[in-house]
Amino acid sequence: MDRNVNYTNICESQCRFCAFYRTKDADDAYMLGEEAIFAKIAELVQQGGTQLLMQGGLHPDLGIEFFEKLFAGIKSRFPQVQNHSLSPAEVTHIASLSGLTIRQTLERLHRAGLDSIPGGGAEILVDSVRQQISPKKIGWQQWAAVMREAALLGMPTTATMMFGSCEQAEDIVEHLFRVRELQASGGTFTAFIPWTYQRETRNWVERQQPVWSI
Repeated sequence: MDRNVNYTNICESQCRFCAFYRTKDADDAYMLGEEAIFAKIAELVQQGGTQLLMQGGLHPDLGIEFFEKLFAGIKSRFPQVQNHSLSPAEVTHIASLSGLTIRQTLERLHRAGLDSIPGGGAEILVDSVRQQISPKKIGWQQWAAVMREAALLGMPTTATMMFGSCEQAEDIVEHLFRVRELQASGGTFTAFIPWTYQRETRNWVERQQPVWSI
């Protein structure tokens, strides 16, 4: 059993398909404090859960020190819990804010208590699709670079796919090929998780300004 904890909904990426993100000044923007996060993990443990999946937005103010302190606190309080957190986009964002390489960022996060990397933000690993639905997010090669570095550090990872937005069948095939090639070249994917784009929850930007034809 695992639990998904979204530590913030403030996000600079502002993907066009996303109903989750908020700008920093939005009335319903939030960032959970450490004690709130610890309380959620304690509830997970009380229910027999063993894995934390913590992801959020690309917050403009959260550098590596924030996550090192948080992950060290989680590991000291809940050593039995697998900390499976931070998508490649978040890792890249943290590295950029902190003036670090991807390898340096992952090494520091791993030492602090990060056990494995989820594959969130993959959407479709084809940049022509990504430019339509998430133009501010990292490209597919940057996503893959984080996964390669994590594998070199011996960290398990997962891969995802969001389909049903604007991609073509050949884009899905290319996505699958790229995941397979990453795994064959030393990847550490332990699961592949596909899901469909939920049009009924798309954000107001898309409803007012469609970015593709339905």
